[in-house]
Amino acid sequence: MNADRFRWRDNPAVIAQFFNGEDIPQGVDVHLRPNEACAVVEEGEVVGVATATRMTLNPKLGTLARLMGKQEKFRTFMFAHTGPHEVLVQLKGTWKDGSQALGMAGLKIQFNQDDLAKLLKLPADGKMTITLGDLAQQIQQEVQVRYAGSHMALTHRQLATSDQATVTMLEAGLRQVAQPA
Repeated sequence: MNADRFRWRDNPAVIAQFFNGEDIPQGVDVHLRPNEACAVVEEGEVVGVATATRMTLNPKLGTLARLMGKQEKFRTFMFAHTGPHEVLVQLKGTWKDGSQALGMAGLKIQFNQDDLAKLLKLPADGKMTITLGDLAQQIQQEVQVRYAGSHMALTHRQLATSDQATVTMLEAGLRQVAQPA
């Protein structure tokens, strides 16, 4: 790691990376592109999100602050590539007549600043590097539950003989459950 410049991502499959403050050298620079963001967490609370900027990580306290007894706050950093990301999600379920349904859906995902806080639950579970596969798995579980419960009322035979309107209705249902709540 270069002491002057910090690279948080070295693999295109990595979409987010979590770092404890002590793992990053003091005063190191990071350059965030327009599609990258950094959520700064101090004492367990998100204090800011930066994007498309140059920032200095872990700046040293000034002499006056140290003389006044201030101490460095415990910081962590969540870096993320905001996207867009294309994710393939497997869809499984059971039709009304008991036959099994299996398919794939391609979803395009883009993160906003509020979404970064949601990503912080993965490092809380011990996952410091988040990949497209991790994201697909999280989305698949959510879509599976919400989609199968509300859109699998047709039978396999009805779907096989249905018109384009039925297929469009199923696609619209997938879009609806894939939207953020």
